[in-house]
Amino acid sequence: MTDINTKQQSQLEHSASTKYFASTKKYTLPEDYVLSEKKLITRLCSYVGSFFILFFATTAFMHGNNLHAIALLILASLFIINLLTFKTCNNLTVHIRILTVLMVSLLIFLFHTGGINGSGILWFYIYPPSVYFLMGTKSGSMALFFLAVATTVYLLLMGIPGYFQLLPEEFSQRLIASLCALSLLSFF
Repeated sequence: MTDINTKQQSQLEHSASTKYFASTKKYTLPEDYVLSEKKLITRLCSYVGSFFILFFATTAFMHGNNLHAIALLILASLFIINLLTFKTCNNLTVHIRILTVLMVSLLIFLFHTGGINGSGILWFYIYPPSVYFLMGTKSGSMALFFLAVATTVYLLLMGIPGYFQLLPEEFSQRLIASLCALSLLSFF
């Protein structure tokens, strides 16, 4: 009889603790789910980024822009190496940081070259939401600061005659203002 009572009591304690746990974690996702989602998104970014960069490199070769094509091929190979390293080491934090640095270098390259028909600048607007999702608010803010510093240095160097393409001053101001607004909206 005592075995039945202790067994019933332990079952009651277990069900009570399970209900408490379930009620406190009702609206949060399991950590494994968030981690697997981040892995999926980073792999997707690497695959899609590599594909499009290789496509644009091929297009640049076909149009005779060999220097741009070589730069894009190097960048695509770095994306692929990062993806293969992630598959072997399975370190998500390092993969995300390397992916972020590669994204910044691609954005600065697109800012410098203008992209196809001047549309390269539009890719800047995918960076804030993706970096906040992948890195969180604190590290994402640091990554955005890194992009802002790199872009500002580039804009300051544009004053050197014959070295960089000249953009209107209003364009630079609007770019920085719109990126700040998007970053704030993505942060909150």
